[in-house]
Amino acid sequence: MKLDILGILRLEGGIVLFSTAIAYNWLGYSWWWFVLLLFVPDIFMFGYLKNNKLGAVTYNIGHSYLLPTAFVFVSFLSDWRFGYALA
Repeated sequence: MKLDILGILRLEGGIVLFSTAIAYNWLGYSWWWFVLLLFVPDIFMFGYLKNNKLGAVTYNIGHSYLLPTAFVFVSFLSDWRFGYALA
């Protein structure tokens, strides 16, 4: 089976979704939060209301792993359990 770049990105996203669902269950958070937080990256599309350049920058920030990684890091250092749920 040959994977192109789009296939690799979809596989990566599926693995991240599966692993976060496992972690969410293990940490015992509400599944309502999980479903709600799945749509948070789409809020970053509002940058397009200003202009295309700002929209592209905010969209890419919101759809990267930078912010969730920062939440995990801060949660680990400060023992902020809900930060893991946000990540």
